[in-house]
Amino acid sequence: HSSGLMATPMDAKDGRAPPTGPVREMPSRFANLGVRLASALAMAVVALGALFLGFPFWPLLVLAIVMGTAWEWNRMLSRSGSVEGSALIAGLAAVTALAAFGQAAIAVIVSVVGFVVLLAVGKGLGRKTHASGMLYFGWPSTALIWIAADPLNGALAMLLVMVVVWVTDSAAFFAGRVIGGPKLWPSVSPNKTWAGSIGGLLGGVAAGVIYAAIAGAAPLAGVGLLSLGLSLACQAGDLLESGIKRRFDIKDTSGLIPGHGGLMDRLDGLIGAVLVAALVALAVSPGAPAEAILPGLTR
Repeated sequence: HSSGLMATPMDAKDGRAPPTGPVREMPSRFANLGVRLASALAMAVVALGALFLGFPFWPLLVLAIVMGTAWEWNRMLSRSGSVEGSALIAGLAAVTALAAFGQAAIAVIVSVVGFVVLLAVGKGLGRKTHASGMLYFGWPSTALIWIAADPLNGALAMLLVMVVVWVTDSAAFFAGRVIGGPKLWPSVSPNKTWAGSIGGLLGGVAAGVIYAAIAGAAPLAGVGLLSLGLSLACQAGDLLESGIKRRFDIKDTSGLIPGHGGLMDRLDGLIGAVLVAALVALAVSPGAPAEAILPGLTR
């Protein structure tokens, strides 16, 4: 009874007056939390297993993810079953395969060529957006494989990126729902708040520094600064995907992941973060990306 009017006995089905106290909102704020946590745990176990088993398990997992996100992309843009949609999937498979076999630079070039080709042959509404899928998924997939493939602590460096993303997402989720407050960008993502964003940043930086300290990296100040950039990129990736979905008037990219929606809905932050990690590695130590991301390891 949001109007504040007093209830009468006739308002209740069993003849008793309903409670007049304030309505508790906390349970609805955390709806499906158990399902979300179970799905996240399952995905983390699979990801960690593939990451530390290395080749071919990690590239195969990345390939599976890329194929799934490409399917969602085609579905969102009504390209499923079309020649354009098939070309996107084939192109991204080729990019991932090239990166898996140590040809990351060629994979990046093929992504750009694929973008140009799809842009030239595409038709109708969303043509440019559909073509950009070659870059949107091709570059992050290449970065995921390139960083992890570093024989000197590549898996540990990749795990730093993943930890910062996971904690940023989780801290933002809980801070936003517990604290609430002003919206961050309501026209793009109406549920995100400034409290959630700040909580995500603090959590992501703290998680990155703690992880680096446990791993034995140094200096920690540098890792903290990188973690800040990764956390910001994670949130930017989330907002970008929210904007794309809003443009095409959909809530979730699919229902593949219980409690989370689609693969894109879950991995949007990782897309942004791994690109920043790759750019830092290219600028600092292109021959040894793990050293740039997680420097000074003692083991």
